[in-house]
Order: sequence, then structure tokens, then C-alpha cells
Amino acid sequence: MSLSSIPSSGVGTSSGSVKSPSSAYHWGKISKSVANYMAGSGVPSGMSIGGTLASPMSSTANQSATAAATSALKSKLDEMLKDEYMRGFIGEGKGGYSEWQKSAHSFGISNLGEAIKSAGYNEDEIKEKFEQQQAQEQARAKLEREHREEAFWDDNIQYHKDMLKLMTDIWGTDKKTISDIYSKTSD
Repeated sequence: MSLSSIPSSGVGTSSGSVKSPSSAYHWGKISKSVANYMAGSGVPSGMSIGGTLASPMSSTANQSATAAATSALKSKLDEMLKDEYMRGFIGEGKGGYSEWQKSAHSFGISNLGEAIKSAGYNEDEIKEKFEQQQAQEQARAKLEREHREEAFWDDNIQYHKDMLKLMTDIWGTDKKTISDIYSKTSD
């Protein structure tokens, strides 16, 4: 079919009136029943036969999409709730609970409160979990600091013992020289 066979007044029209598929136009490989279907109310346009806007998805498909979105959101929230992430967040000194809440954006969660509700979690329980992680991290940091201090003092004491032994060894071999110097300066 060439474009020259299409009338200038539009496809399927003649003098402004709509012609049926029984017209003189060549429909190619489309049967007249399919053409009638397309010319009638059968053309999918987002409108139902009654003229109301049809849903692009059935209610089952819509429920499946909602369930998938909720599942994806729950998965993102679960990543944020992992102990490793919380400990790392606290350990790096990034802040408290409110700062942790703001970090939800880095997981693709725009509204943490709604995400918590839709995932079926309780915000008070999550806050309590964060505070427990915070207390554990503070206790771990304190213990680590105490171990470092103990190691520092142990190393310091050992250094001084080694220096004292070295000085004693030096004095023992050159005791006469040191005594001579002392006696000359004390006169």
C-alpha cells in the first residue's frame, strides 16, 4: 500500500464521515473483523468500553507490584538495620539516632517512617536496637582504649627497665671513670 492511496481527508473518512472497513481501502493483511474491532471500541486506549479510564494493570498485577515494591523497600531497610552497618555508623562517629535515620537516603529510602510501617516494624524497637548497638560500641571502644593504655604503660615500664639495665652496665664497666668525674666536680 502506498501513501498515495490514502485520501487527503484522512484514513477511513470521506467528507468528514467515518467509513466502515467495507470501504474501498486496501486493509492489507488485516481482516475486516479485526479492522472493525480496531475501528470500534476495541482499540486499547486506556479507556474502558464504558468510557471510564481503565487501569493499566489488573488488581492482581497491581497487588503484585505493590508487594514487590514493599519487599524491595523491606530489603533496603533490612540492610540499614544490619548490626554491621549500625556498628560501623556509630564507630565512625557519624552521629546518633537522628543522623542514622537521615542515612536512609543512601539506601534509597526517602521516608524512613513510612518504610518502617510498610515493612511491619516498630520504630520504638528500632530506636532501642540502635541505642543498644550504640552502648555496645561505646563499651567496645572503651575496652579497646584501656587495652591501648595498658600496652603503652607496659611498653614504657619495659623501656625504663631496659634503660636502667643499660645505665647499670655502663656504670659497672666505667665505675672508676664516673667516680673520678664525680670527685673532681664535687671539690
